[in-house]
Amino acid sequence: MHQVQKAVGDSSTNVNIALLLQVLGVSEVGDLEVLIKYLTGTSELPANAEEIEIDADTICSRLKSFVEAHQNKLSQQIGKSATMAAPNQSELRKQADKAYWDRMAHVVSDKVFRVWVALEKSMKQYHDLLTTRWNKLGENRALQKQNQELRELLSQYLSSKVNEELQIPPTSLIWNRMQHCGFDKTLRTVDYSCK
Repeated sequence: MHQVQKAVGDSSTNVNIALLLQVLGVSEVGDLEVLIKYLTGTSELPANAEEIEIDADTICSRLKSFVEAHQNKLSQQIGKSATMAAPNQSELRKQADKAYWDRMAHVVSDKVFRVWVALEKSMKQYHDLLTTRWNKLGENRALQKQNQELRELLSQYLSSKVNEELQIPPTSLIWNRMQHCGFDKTLRTVDYSCK
């Protein structure tokens, strides 16, 4: 795989290509050449990489035939070594499965995995922040509703007819005191130095 990574390079697009090659089981330059031959449908490699033309309509079927041929090649290689040790068919299958899953276990590099872990941690923190903000919005709405109810209740008490029947209505005292302290009629401004 080291030879193929050197051939592919290190840019972010090439990292994706390297991962794809790893999934396909391409670990040597020879395997890469065979893959290119399968994809182009030719028996020889083009002299220049820019000359490679791949038919988009047949790419899936060509990839499938490459994977099947490559799996057969790997099975044969494992079979040759297994034939010397033990000609048992189930043992060959186990070895082929183990080789396949070993390749699948390393599809994502350690660097990419660390990036994903950091991203997941950051996303959880962001989710917690949004959840907290959502809860605070609910509390804010409840306080606004309670404030509005209290304003309506105060307005109802201040406009009650009982206040008009008194010799010194509390509303006039309250308004005088409020004007002295700097409140306007909308109850928006206040002078906190007023005693």
